[in-house]
Amino acid sequence: MGKSNYIYIHKWLAQHNDIKGAKILDFGAGSGDLVHYLRDQGLDVIGADPYPTRYKAWEKTSPYLFQIENHKLPFEDESIDYVISNQVFEHIDDYQNELKEIKRVLKPSGKFLALFPVLETAYEVHSGIWGAYYLKKFPKLLYAWLYICRLCGAGLWNDGHKPSRWAELMSDVIIDECHYKPIKRIKRDWLNCFGNKPQLHQKEYLEFRLTQGKFSKIKFIVLFFAYPIPLIRAGIVISIQK
Repeated sequence: MGKSNYIYIHKWLAQHNDIKGAKILDFGAGSGDLVHYLRDQGLDVIGADPYPTRYKAWEKTSPYLFQIENHKLPFEDESIDYVISNQVFEHIDDYQNELKEIKRVLKPSGKFLALFPVLETAYEVHSGIWGAYYLKKFPKLLYAWLYICRLCGAGLWNDGHKPSRWAELMSDVIIDECHYKPIKRIKRDWLNCFGNKPQLHQKEYLEFRLTQGKFSKIKFIVLFFAYPIPLIRAGIVISIQK
């Protein structure tokens, strides 16, 4: 999903007439894969992330990555034209301060696009196991479900681990690092912070993904269910203007 999301984000950015020369921030950039991809497309992109343990190593490899310290972006007020974020906000338990920081650094009329799973996303995107997130409050049951699924050959990020170890690692990720929220709350929080109604791009995103894959011939059928399908499988695609 990662590379397809990169292409979609580039497509979304490219549809804006002022994108050439615009300053773009990847919020939650990690090691900078999306930053480098978009820079290769000729865009002026920088990245920021808290980097709890690995910032110094990544800083040496890229002058375009910056560290978020004390929940503060290291940029001036109204200095960024576009903020993008790929698979980040599901890892933030209380994202109110992050939204305020994004609003602070955006220029007037600047735009923010985010893609991330929500509570309605039945497919748990980190483990690759359907329904796993809903067992978060039941650790033993979660572990058992992950273990059984892995024994059957399902799951992502195996890295040669035995099913028991993989289930343990994925359980820790889901319990400690994932905080899926309902779409109704997300829309409300985005509206309250920015003062504008957010836009959802479920149909646009699904249509893009279908043109990338084997279901393009039945695209018109799948698009009939354009709103729920991305939520259930991939999550929300949301944008808002300052």
